[in-house]
Amino acid sequence: MSLQFIGEVPVYFPHRQFVKLSALSGGAVVECYASRDALAAMGCGPYDDAMTVIRKFEARRLDFEIAALVKHRRSLTPMAAVTVTAADLDGASTTAAA
Repeated sequence: MSLQFIGEVPVYFPHRQFVKLSALSGGAVVECYASRDALAAMGCGPYDDAMTVIRKFEARRLDFEIAALVKHRRSLTPMAAVTVTAADLDGASTTAAA
């Protein structure tokens, strides 16, 4: 089933160094997390402040949403949470290669 992302603002958890977005799959809520290495792949550094992390995340948000959608669709069992890693983002990049 497809994911429909809800809410406009991602939530950053600095103590865990991940970003969370929520999505709906049918009637179920699916929490989608950008892992530490996914954030690093998006250009976020370990010492970036929260606003910098959110700004860099937002610049690559479409890549994150595509990666979460693909990972969710490929799952053989219903998922309550999807964790997107740097490897997941490699195949979901919407930026043009130079």
